[in-house]
Amino acid sequence: MAYMAAQLGIEDASVAKAYLKRDQTRLEHRWEIQQVDGWHDFADFREALRLHVDRRAWTTGDGRNAIFDGAVEWLRHRQVLLPAVSTLERLVGEVVTAVNKRLFETLLSLITAEQARLLLRLLDVPEGERVSPLERLRKGQKDTTAKALVAALLRVAALAGIGLGEVDLSVVPQRRVIELARYGREATATTLRDKSYARKLGILLTTVVWLEAKATDDALELFDVIMTNELLARAERQSAAEKVKRYPRVSKDASKLAAAVTVMLQAEQEWGDTATIGVLRDAIENVVSWAELRNAVANINTVMPPIWRRYRD
Repeated sequence: MAYMAAQLGIEDASVAKAYLKRDQTRLEHRWEIQQVDGWHDFADFREALRLHVDRRAWTTGDGRNAIFDGAVEWLRHRQVLLPAVSTLERLVGEVVTAVNKRLFETLLSLITAEQARLLLRLLDVPEGERVSPLERLRKGQKDTTAKALVAALLRVAALAGIGLGEVDLSVVPQRRVIELARYGREATATTLRDKSYARKLGILLTTVVWLEAKATDDALELFDVIMTNELLARAERQSAAEKVKRYPRVSKDASKLAAAVTVMLQAEQEWGDTATIGVLRDAIENVVSWAELRNAVANINTVMPPIWRRYRD
């Protein structure tokens, strides 16, 4: 105050202490500020602010601190005089609590008593087991074997057996559903068991609906990988077997053709242009018969690469 008084040229800053002696002075100044700068009284915007906080809490699920800061910005944007911090905190707290209660009551109304019973059983650790059914269902298969595929299908069947496939979660904002399902996938069964009845079932409902869709996708992807690998492996085995089976025949035919070509090359070196077709044929037939040669050519053509077939044609 002394620093500000010096800037304003006020010699005695202690006179500010007398400001609170008369309550009406503070109220009069407030009214003057409202009139001059166009500010509004908080009481006139209380219900509008309550509706704004309700909508934001319902659609986003933001924490109370974030909603409180948003409420302050909302009031400033509309030039509303801010109330006491405790007043605004109480309003935000009341609305957020009511919204969360409405959220979980809405989710609870979507399921039957039997579905609720099955969901709660996911948190119980069976006798002789170390983990709850929920913790097992949250884990997918990492192997790409037929055994893993069977386990993946059993996971889908277990989730589908709860009967939540027809539950319509569109009555709840998608962001809230996603956040609840994420929490349900990460929280331990012990933590979930300590929640209130409605909150516990709301988290389990969104989690199982998400897991059922995820488990189905995982099983289909695993099936695709296994089938692709199996088909490729089978094709490679068949190709290798065919090559092994075909190799002796190709080798035999190729040797006959090589013998015929060798005769032709030798004839060119020895006789030059004087060699006639008849002479060449007689020389070749001394090595391999003409019928065997035709048969070898036909066999080689069946296994010849496409590029050589095009060249031949």
